[in-house]
Amino acid sequence: MHIKKEEVNLLKGFAILAVILSHANGMEHLLGNFSAFLTSNVCRIGMASFLFLSGYGLYKSYLYKGVFGFWKKRFFRILIPYWIWQIILIPGVLLLGLTPEAEFSFRMLDGLAVLGIYPVHRIDPTMWYVSYILFLYAIFWCIVRWGKREYHVAISIIFLGILLIVTPFWWKNAGYCCGMFPLGMIFACIENEEKQGKTVGVLGMFMCLLLMATMLWVWSFFPNTHFLVQNVFFGTMTILAILISRQLAQWKIFHVVQCVGELSYGIYLVEYYLIVRVAGKLRFLLKVPATFSWIVLLGVTVVVVLGLFMLRKVQHEISEKRQKYRTLN
Repeated sequence: MHIKKEEVNLLKGFAILAVILSHANGMEHLLGNFSAFLTSNVCRIGMASFLFLSGYGLYKSYLYKGVFGFWKKRFFRILIPYWIWQIILIPGVLLLGLTPEAEFSFRMLDGLAVLGIYPVHRIDPTMWYVSYILFLYAIFWCIVRWGKREYHVAISIIFLGILLIVTPFWWKNAGYCCGMFPLGMIFACIENEEKQGKTVGVLGMFMCLLLMATMLWVWSFFPNTHFLVQNVFFGTMTILAILISRQLAQWKIFHVVQCVGELSYGIYLVEYYLIVRVAGKLRFLLKVPATFSWIVLLGVTVVVVLGLFMLRKVQHEISEKRQKYRTLN
């Protein structure tokens, strides 16, 4: 099941919009009487999709480029934007009291929170994803760096089982979809085998199923076993969402959503404070009825997304000028 770039961006676009709706409804009640249960579960499908696509995309990138420059790319694409945004947030948290959820002070744990490597203490309550994805990246790098390629499917299954055990203790918000990243890796592994004319074979499938059953048996002795059912459900919904996005990606009307998907990480970083919290404040300042508060949310979202588009355009222009300068010299 090869997933094209257009399909990935479309799914990311819908996923990040679902995250915004969930946070807006669950934290600021900006959707009136709309079901918080529904928006929360749509958001969960979105986060599961993000993790699946991350595992799938990283393994595909590894097949084409290896692990050369792996951490350099993660540093500039994930950590630098995160650090910049955290530094911007610090004055607001300290002086303006923007968030009652984070009692911020200059302690070691808060320094780790700014760095994005401490899973419990965060300035932004929605930023659990950053420390979790860095944890997944580290394990992924170890797998592809030292594991033989022919064993990657089996190793990924073990990886999935370990995540089901470890994740709920440190990242409870990710417990329902912790198996999606290695599942994406498994899909990419099998797709690569099929592309090369190989098949897993009956014995290989039996060994994989036996390994999965063993991992689930071991896992059953640990608490939070309900996460297994949730992972099965959201894994199924993620595959369904990918199949639907494959059909919708052909429609030009969804091109805007694809563009939003290209900016999904940047939107994720700022959506809680610049979109959800700002929309909540404006709703009360403008005395907008609860029934129409979604209009305020839509307006703020459009302004922030357009701002990120302009920022990215400037970034591309600077990169092109640097490239020309290097070529001339």
